Amino acid sequence: MNKWFRKGNARRFHRVDMRLRYFIEPSSPIRYRDIFASGADYFPTPITNLIEARKIAVIRSVRKIQEKSALVTEIFTDVIEDIEFYGKCLQDI
Repeated sequence: MNKWFRKGNARRFHRVDMRLRYFIEPSSPIRYRDIFASGADYFPTPITNLIEARKIAVIRSVRKIQEKSALVTEIFTDVIEDIEFYGKCLQDI
């Protein structure tokens, strides 16, 4: 590990936590006000497959819980349903 990393907060200029507010505006007006007018695919197939794989892994892990399994399973299914609803809303936009 480098020496500068081990020194801790020994910086020449210390960080100052300061709130800043910037308003960034384009120089020319935006023609298409729709957020997703670029046609970008925010849920490509690999991302969708990864989400499904993680969901299946969570369900398998929840099944292994022995104490209060009914309650934990119900909570996790509610959370998964909420996340899927949010995902469907994002895809519909």
